[in-house]
Amino acid sequence: MERAARRRTGVKDVDARAVDLAGAKLSGLSAEFVQFDGANLRGADLTRAGLMDCDLIGADLTDAKMTDASLWQCKCQDVIAERLDLHAAKITMFSWDRARLAGANLGGAELVETSLREADLRGARLCDLRGAGTDFTGADLRGADLTRADLTGADLRGVRLDGAIFTAAVLTDAKFDGEPPSTRPPVPSTYSWEGLRAIIEDGEPEQARQWWRERPADFYRYGGLDLTTRLTGRELDRLRRRW
Repeated sequence: MERAARRRTGVKDVDARAVDLAGAKLSGLSAEFVQFDGANLRGADLTRAGLMDCDLIGADLTDAKMTDASLWQCKCQDVIAERLDLHAAKITMFSWDRARLAGANLGGAELVETSLREADLRGARLCDLRGAGTDFTGADLRGADLTRADLTGADLRGVRLDGAIFTAAVLTDAKFDGEPPSTRPPVPSTYSWEGLRAIIEDGEPEQARQWWRERPADFYRYGGLDLTTRLTGRELDRLRRRW
């Protein structure tokens, strides 16, 4: 496999089931109709790889790198792929059902006709994901970051969303069990200068004033600004100059 990747010759119709490819250097590999079921690909480098009609059912892709990869019509059900790096990958007609993708990076990836049903995506990074129409039914997205993700028409029914961030995400026609999540920036959980900045940038001066009333000592060291009155444009400028 590594030699094929180096020579850019490609592999086709190969039985690689349960083979040990941990840490393999497979950058740029071109593979068609290869069976990787149950293979050990932990930490393997598949950057810019092109996989077409390959099976990876039950394979171990923990800490593997598939940045800028092109994945077409492959089966990845039940894979172990924690912290898998799929940044900017193009994934078409792909099944990740029940995949263990906790902590994975799908930032900037494009999903076309892709299924992530019952996938574990806890803490995954999905910023700028292009996932229109993706099936996330029953997936676990707790703590995932979907900032600016395009989820137009995606199915997120039965999904666990505790702590997930949808800032500026596109949720047009997306399906949820109840009301869709807020696409506004999350309110920081602690009283801090950074939290105050986030709230003001989000256009919530009343929330900032409430914080000042409850914990004024936290802000005195930043100039003792009196936020009990209406914040004017000049006051906002003073705050921003301190950042």
